[in-house]
Amino acid sequence: MLKRLRATGIRRIVMLTGDHPETAAAVANELGIEEWRAEVLPDDKLAVVKALQDEGYVVGMVGDGVNDAPALATADIGIAMGLAGTDVAVETADVALANDNLQRLLDVPDLGARAVEVIRQNYGMSIAVNAAGLLIGAGGALSPVLAAILHNASSVAVATNSSRLIRYRLSDTALGNAGDRGTTTQGSLQLPGGSVRPLVAQESSR
Repeated sequence: MLKRLRATGIRRIVMLTGDHPETAAAVANELGIEEWRAEVLPDDKLAVVKALQDEGYVVGMVGDGVNDAPALATADIGIAMGLAGTDVAVETADVALANDNLQRLLDVPDLGARAVEVIRQNYGMSIAVNAAGLLIGAGGALSPVLAAILHNASSVAVATNSSRLIRYRLSDTALGNAGDRGTTTQGSLQLPGGSVRPLVAQESSR
């Protein structure tokens, strides 16, 4: 899964955990994560997020505990584990994974890009309809009934266009149908005394 994340443009993956360094090193080695920090406190996680942002990265933070809340709130996109995560983490994050399947992270870049595209289309439709209404109204040909029809038609068009996101089809990998079961197990690895979670960072184009 981490290889596929990197293929989407993620340049750095940093693992932050409160576990013992030996445990963290073993997990990082198993998952192929080169950067990791062990025995970190909430303020330490927050500091890492801010440091990456200062370096020009767009930072995504994945977490599930109260200790992750400050970093989740500060990251450009905070992603919480919806089932295993605490209420504080879920409420603080921008996104909650409903089934705690980390493979769903693979769909975030594509779904985000499609959402931005739909928003731009909606703005375009709204501006076009309003501009047409103003022109028709300036010519004295726009009755109250026609104005109401145009207004509601634009609202229906925006809602219909936005509903395409509801029908978004998850990738086979995110649904767990790609046959890469080993990656799924590693991505969801739970350890006694705590969990290990990755922090991902993507280089900003700014």
